[in-house]
Amino acid sequence: MNYDLIYQVSLPSADGVNKFDLTMLKSDVAKPFRVTESTIQLECKVNEIIKLGTEGGVGNLVI
Repeated sequence: MNYDLIYQVSLPSADGVNKFDLTMLKSDVAKPFRVTESTIQLECKVNEIIKLGTEGGVGNLVI
């Protein structure tokens, strides 16, 4: 991503309101839209979520 694209995506969303001023492209697999202007577009599907523990600071491994 270039700086202009990062600015358009991140700064306007700071107040929690979608002010997406880019071209939204329907995804083929995932529910969220993609950004047409993005140089790379990826779609992912979650196959498995593995819990890595129960103590504080642990997380999940998403495959």
